[in-house]
Amino acid sequence: MRDYEIMYIMNPNSSEEIYTKTNKKVEDLIANSGGSVTFTDAMGMRDLATEFNKLRQGYYMRLEFSAPADFIAQFNDKLRIDEVVFRHLITSREAEPVKAGSD
Repeated sequence: MRDYEIMYIMNPNSSEEIYTKTNKKVEDLIANSGGSVTFTDAMGMRDLATEFNKLRQGYYMRLEFSAPADFIAQFNDKLRIDEVVFRHLITSREAEPVKAGSD
């Protein structure tokens, strides 16, 4: 298992109910892979840095999770075809650096 972080942006024209269902779907995908969500941050509606497909805002969500490494490609593909999520980025979270001990 590796630690990851995902930030995804959902269509601003969707309802709060759709955001909740999409977040549940993302968390279920992670759980069904044998992974677990360790932190969730619903950042809410925010302006986009640049306009994307005539959208100027999006509903931002950030999750920290653990999952098998082979799950990430499949996870990426499922998010890519999702109708509500229009942007996402998955990054690997580095472990704390090990401090060198004195000999």
